[in-house]
Amino acid sequence: MDPGRGRRRRDRRRGHPDLRARRRRAPQQVAETVVDGIKSKNPQSVESVACDPTEIKEEFDPDDMPTEFDVKLGEVTESGDTATATITITVEGQSFDGKLKMKKKDGDWCADDFGM
Repeated sequence: MDPGRGRRRRDRRRGHPDLRARRRRAPQQVAETVVDGIKSKNPQSVESVACDPTEIKEEFDPDDMPTEFDVKLGEVTESGDTATATITITVEGQSFDGKLKMKKKDGDWCADDFGM
């Protein structure tokens, strides 16, 4: 019997720090969460990955959004502790490109600037 086997199993259940570190979000995941939150008009989803959730409350009001629109995630690029994602929003046949800026905060990626 492996004496460390039980300890490893307990560490997984408790969320051992080494295991939690592996579950950190990547910029791609943050950008996908933002796009999905916009598509579903769900500010809580976007707030969950925001560096400053209060900024989202000021900028993202589902009641001000058009009834029909499309949002697409383009390229996500990472450079050190910052990343940028291209987001295209199409409303009534007109497309608007924006940049979502992300940064590492406390070792995890978060959405920092919603330049839409």
